[in-house]
Amino acid sequence: MRRLSTITIASGVLLVAFSSAALAHFVYESVKVYENSSGSRCLINYTETSHGANGDTGGYSAVRASAYDEESYTRVNCSVPWHRPPKYLRVKWHWLVYKNGQWGSCKYGKWAYSQKTTNQVQITKSRSRPGCGEGYYYGTHGHTEMRINRTDGTHFWVGHPLYSGCHIIPANGNEDSCSIPGGGSH
Repeated sequence: MRRLSTITIASGVLLVAFSSAALAHFVYESVKVYENSSGSRCLINYTETSHGANGDTGGYSAVRASAYDEESYTRVNCSVPWHRPPKYLRVKWHWLVYKNGQWGSCKYGKWAYSQKTTNQVQITKSRSRPGCGEGYYYGTHGHTEMRINRTDGTHFWVGHPLYSGCHIIPANGNEDSCSIPGGGSH
């Protein structure tokens, strides 16, 4: 009987823990947005939109750039972190809003650059209010780029923006699918 009580209590604790996490529902996309000509190196864009949690009822945007290289022993492409020097990775967010039957721009972020040698850089923008009105669909357009050096000493940036999907913010329990900028639904 004592064992059953312990299991019941543990189940109750897990239920509370998971039900709290469920309040911070989010949508995201993660896609390879750059691959070199041999396919050995790549850049992954991860873009997320959330209702928010812990008082951030205006939701949040998160954008992460991740660089990967070929694993030298097995020769598997884009499988191990590719550590880039400071300022070789950059990200920014663009907050979109769906009002009056069309998508429009709400807020922009500035480029955030990696500050140390790393294979990832991320920016998260939390909001106490949605920014362009309550009860509308919002989505993040995340931009990720990586610097590539040329043999002549110049450089260029590679990458591509990615759309996260969308949410009504603040959450109101009416999460129907929403149309995606450029067509379709999510």
